[in-house]
Formats: sequence, C-alpha cells, structure tokens
Amino acid sequence: MRQATFLLFVSCVSFMFSGVTAGMDLSNELMILKPMVGNKWVGKIEALDGSGYLDIVREYKVILDGKAIRISNYCRELDNYSEGLIYWDSTEKKIRLTTINNKGTSQNAYVSEEDGRILFHGSISFTSRSLEFKNYFEFPGEGKMIDRWYRYEDDKWQAGHTVELTVEK
Repeated sequence: MRQATFLLFVSCVSFMFSGVTAGMDLSNELMILKPMVGNKWVGKIEALDGSGYLDIVREYKVILDGKAIRISNYCRELDNYSEGLIYWDSTEKKIRLTTINNKGTSQNAYVSEEDGRILFHGSISFTSRSLEFKNYFEFPGEGKMIDRWYRYEDDKWQAGHTVELTVEK
C-alpha cells in the first residue's frame, strides 16, 4: 500500500512539473526567437526631440505551451505601454507579430531571420498614418541585444531608433 501511494505521488508530481517545463519550451517554428525570450531587457532610447534618453523595458515571455510569445514594452517617462503576440501562422506558414499600445498605435508584421539577425517586417499604424517598417534585432554577446528600427517613407528606408539593451539582473 505504501509503495502504491508513493508511486501515485511521484506520478502526480512528475505530471505537474512536465506541464511547467513544456510551457517554457518554444515550439520549433518559434526557435529563431529563443535569444529574446525569458529575460527582462532594459535600455535607453533617445527622446524624439533629442533632449535626452528615456528608459525602456521589454519582456518576451513564452505562453500557450510554447506556441506563442507575449511581448511587453514600456517607457514610463512617455506613459507608453504596449502588448503583443508572436505566433506561428499555420495558414501562411510564417511567424507573425501583432502589437497594440495605449496610444492606439498597432503593428502587424512577419518575423524571419536575415543574416543572423531577427527581422520584424510589416506595417505600423499610428492614429493619423501608417508606415512600412523593418526592425532588426542583433545579439552581439551574452545578455546584449541591439534593436535597429527603420521606416519606409518618402520612397526610401530611413533609420529610426537604435537601442542597446541588456538583460536585467
């Protein structure tokens, strides 16, 4: 009887922890995003008016048993918060990104790998206009990420922000 109770206990604990582990693993389709996930990234971005730098925080959390990644971005100084999802679009056979922020700006993009970098390429819609954008993410070393954003405007690609982020310890 004691052995049966012990085996039942071990089985239940194993089942509980197998679910936790499975939830932390990315699906094969999302593996190119592995360098981003599971960390809180912090950095500084130059203010649009050039008056200084603003603190930003980004998090990429694996959800839905590894089938999606929840993105959270915030900049307290600008009262700007956004949430989004990255997921595998089984119809398109591509990774998709969709985000929205508290100011009404939204992004829809495809995610791919280009020259060893992660690329978000799509459209961003502000309250008054929409633009095509490219957002590259590079990982030059352990715990470091560089975010380079470009917009297509006036018939050419124009540099936007470049942000160096590090993993918050």
